[in-house]
Amino acid sequence: MNFLSHYYFDQDKSPEFILGIAIPDIAGNFSHHYNQIFKNIDSNAYAKAEKDLINGINQHYRVDAIFHSAPLFEEYCHNLKMRIMQKTWHDKLPRLYFIVHVLFELVLDAYLIHREPSIVNRFYQTVKEINPQIIKTNFSRFTEMDLFVSKIFANFIRFSNHEFLRLYEEDATLVIGLKRISQHHFKVADE
Repeated sequence: MNFLSHYYFDQDKSPEFILGIAIPDIAGNFSHHYNQIFKNIDSNAYAKAEKDLINGINQHYRVDAIFHSAPLFEEYCHNLKMRIMQKTWHDKLPRLYFIVHVLFELVLDAYLIHREPSIVNRFYQTVKEINPQIIKTNFSRFTEMDLFVSKIFANFIRFSNHEFLRLYEEDATLVIGLKRISQHHFKVADE
């Protein structure tokens, strides 16, 4: 859920690459499909736009692997989880580690916005350059799962139209974002 953190390091890449680094967080339950299908695709066999999309997806997972094993990430998540567990209501939170994990990623994006306010505009400017049909065209080549492709397409349209990352400019809205992400994640996970 750290769209801007991913974007920050690769913002000089093509819009299709930027879409690739965003897709795993835009598309619910993408990791399952990534491990089954996309992880082993040879991007060299495709045209530039498709290649960039695949390489962006792979970059997302490479960065996540490094970030999620970093001592800072592990320490922050552990400390926050311990603090929450001291509260009487902690047992009402499903999948506490997921919530702590996502909260840390949201805080990172909020930090980037406070540090560099123009990053949100640049990010959405790049997103607006993406022809959404690339999702249907390219993902249909990689998988015959029409429902999966349709969900990615719909999620991308909603993501680009609502520009919800602008909400992170206000610290209080991080909780609202966390609630929405959690509700969506738990719904997808239960399906």
